[in-house]
Amino acid sequence: MDQLRGRRLLEVERPERVPFLPLLPFAEGATVARVEQALQVLDRRVPRPRTIELQGTLVTFAGAVFPGIPWLARIPEEIRMKSTVLNEMRALGSAEGGARVVAKLLRHRLGRSRKVDALVKRLPSCTETTLDRISILILDQDKTDLLASIERLMRSGGVT
Repeated sequence: MDQLRGRRLLEVERPERVPFLPLLPFAEGATVARVEQALQVLDRRVPRPRTIELQGTLVTFAGAVFPGIPWLARIPEEIRMKSTVLNEMRALGSAEGGARVVAKLLRHRLGRSRKVDALVKRLPSCTETTLDRISILILDQDKTDLLASIERLMRSGGVT
């Protein structure tokens, strides 16, 4: 626990600090330069699988503490692509974005109503495949059957 206290965590070059480096942005006295130094330390470390996750977590926390800095750009693309932390966040963002697009399409096609609003609230819980199918329905289905068709699709297991 002593390793998590303020300035000790800022001694990023010490090997025993490596597992705690993602917490660095939250340490007392943390700076952008120290976070960048921690990223460099992690980039030089082996084994790579573990340090890849530490880098992904560090840039995530750094973005929360030091917003407006392109933290993801500070780690190599191959690291970004291999990090499960970053991939899960990317997938979540993609799903949320997909639900927003489908909601706009649905409201454009059918307008606003209580039924449409209720359906839109459920869209974020849909799988990506279901959102794709709903988009196709919105484009191809007759308006009179559209809401019922989307309801059936969502009931048939297209919700996470």
